[in-house]
Amino acid sequence: MLRLSQQWQRAARGVGGGLGPAWLLLLSVCVVFGAPLAAWGLASLFFAEETLEIRASGVSQEIRIFGEPRRRAVPAPAKIRWTTRPVAPWWTWTFVRLALSGGTRRFGVGATLGVSDKRRLAEILGKSIE
Repeated sequence: MLRLSQQWQRAARGVGGGLGPAWLLLLSVCVVFGAPLAAWGLASLFFAEETLEIRASGVSQEIRIFGEPRRRAVPAPAKIRWTTRPVAPWWTWTFVRLALSGGTRRFGVGATLGVSDKRRLAEILGKSIE
């Protein structure tokens, strides 16, 4: 952001060697719209609440972000899988993701947890599903 400001100041003084006006405008628009979206995404992760219910019929997940519930279910027999591919509903930047799958359905669990906490969650889910 600071370098972008310096580039705008150089362009206003007419000093060459910097980015062109089209690039400066494009990067400025990206910063103006991208920063609030990133803040909104971090706030939604901070206030997100995930609940897993394990039953004989399968595993259901309820995610609340700012009080709005979203429910998903995986029928029995559910399996726990480790993956490096993105898994809905948490499209995170983590390298290791924990997913529950059953039949044709699959969803991520514990996206806000660290790797060691995900291992503990996988152990608990594994014992509960069996």
